[in-house]
Amino acid sequence: VRGGEQGGRRRTLKTMAKKNKNRTGSRANNGQRGGGGLVLQSGTLLLLLTAELKVLAALEGNLHLVLALLALHTKDDLLGGLGLLLEHGLGLAAKALLLGVVTALALGKEGGLAGLVLGHLVKGVLAALL
Repeated sequence: VRGGEQGGRRRTLKTMAKKNKNRTGSRANNGQRGGGGLVLQSGTLLLLLTAELKVLAALEGNLHLVLALLALHTKDDLLGGLGLLLEHGLGLAAKALLLGVVTALALGKEGGLAGLVLGHLVKGVLAALL
């Protein structure tokens, strides 16, 4: 009886080994298919990225115009940096009082500095209207 059991076990072990080998082989094949899928996905990603860059290249001419306009627009306020428009620099409490000082300076004999300040305010109003 024992000899028959051992023969049965050997056959069972052989069949289990074959099944495992087949499973491993099929997994390897699936891995190859998955790897090919990754290559396909990478190629698709590359095509999408290239198309995206072509779209951005079409906007490059507009980008130069925007950058040129931004270069003309100053980030810092020149007159404010010099302290000409500071409320507290003139000892004023509000902007309404600053307007009174600026108009009085413009009507006086020494109106050059006030003309600069008024010119700056006009540019600000025009920019706000646009």
